[in-house]
Amino acid sequence: MQMNRRNLLKAGGALGALMLTGAGRALAAAPKLTVNTYGGLYAKAVNENFVAHYIKQTGGEAVAVVDIPSAALSKIRATMPKPDYDLYIATANDTLRAIELGLVEEIAPADLPDLVNLPEPSYAQWGNKAVSFSYGTGGFLYDTRKIPNPPRTWVEFAERTAKGEFGRAVAIPSANQAGVLEACVFPIVHAFGGTMANPDIGFKKLAAMTPYVAKFYSDMSEVVQLMATGEIAIAIYVDGRSWAFVDQNPWANFIVPEKGGTFQSSQIMKVKNSPADAWKLMNAFINADAAKGFVAMIKYPVTNTKVVYPESMKNRVTNPKDILYPPFAEIAKNTPALIERWNKEVGG
Repeated sequence: MQMNRRNLLKAGGALGALMLTGAGRALAAAPKLTVNTYGGLYAKAVNENFVAHYIKQTGGEAVAVVDIPSAALSKIRATMPKPDYDLYIATANDTLRAIELGLVEEIAPADLPDLVNLPEPSYAQWGNKAVSFSYGTGGFLYDTRKIPNPPRTWVEFAERTAKGEFGRAVAIPSANQAGVLEACVFPIVHAFGGTMANPDIGFKKLAAMTPYVAKFYSDMSEVVQLMATGEIAIAIYVDGRSWAFVDQNPWANFIVPEKGGTFQSSQIMKVKNSPADAWKLMNAFINADAAKGFVAMIKYPVTNTKVVYPESMKNRVTNPKDILYPPFAEIAKNTPALIERWNKEVGG
C-alpha cells in the first residue's frame, strides 16, 4: 500500500480508536473514516461516544484525531480530491471558511435522520452545509462575595462596568482570543441597537469599559486562574467551563443574560469526496443516545433537544429558544473592520 499523508494520519489513530471503543478486532486495517477534533477531554468524549456509537451501529471503523480546525482545514485543501478528513469539526470562522471554499457537501434531510430533533438555526444559518452539534452559552462568571447582585443583561454589564461598580476587576476576551467578536463585541453592539455593519454604539460602550478591565484574556484558562486568586471579580465566559469552576468554588456563580446567552458552537461537516458512510458518522454526532455520554463527560450541552441531561446539568442548560445566535456571516464579512476598530478603540 502506498503510504500517503491520509494513510499515515488514519493509521496513527487506529490503535487509539480500537482501545477507546473496546473493540476486540485485530489491528489490521486502518480506520475507514477520520474526523478532526479538539484536544484533551473533548477528544476522549468524541471518540468514546459519537465515534463509538457509529462503530456499534454500523460495524464500520472510524477515529477522531486531534487537530485544530485551522490546521485541519489546510490539510483538507492540500489533499483534495482525496482529503485527509472525511468529516470536519470547526468553530464558526473556520466553518464559514470551509463553506466559502466549497470543501463541504450540502445536507439533505434523508442523510441525517436525527436532524429533525435540532433547532433550525443549528443548520439553516450555515446554508445547510454544516450542523452545530455542541455549544457553549456565553454569560458572566462572577465572585458572589464581591458581586452579590450580578448584571442580568448585556446592557447592565456594560454600563455598570463603565461606571466602575465592579472596580478594576473585569475580564473580557482579547483580540487574540478566538470568538471575541461573537462572544463580546456582538452581544454588546446588539444590546444597544447596533449591527455588525454599524457597530458605533457598541464600540463606544466597550471603550468606556476599558479603564476597568483588569485582563484582556487570550487563553480561556486564564479566567478561572485570575478569579481563583482574586484578581478579577467578573468575566465574560462560557457555561461549561464556568460550571466546572463553580462546582469546585461555591463562592462563584454563572449567569446567562436575560436577553440571551451568546451561542458559541462547534459544527460538523461532510467533506467533499468522502465516502457516503460519512453521513452515518455525522448523524452519530447529533444522535441523542450518543450525546448522553458526551454531555456527561464534557459538561457542555448539545443541540439535539431530545437529549436527557444528568441531574447536575438539568438546571444549567440554557433553553435553545433563549439563546442569542450571532450573525456569523455578517460578522465574517465585517471582521477586518471590526478588528481594526477594536485595536484602535479598545486595545486589548
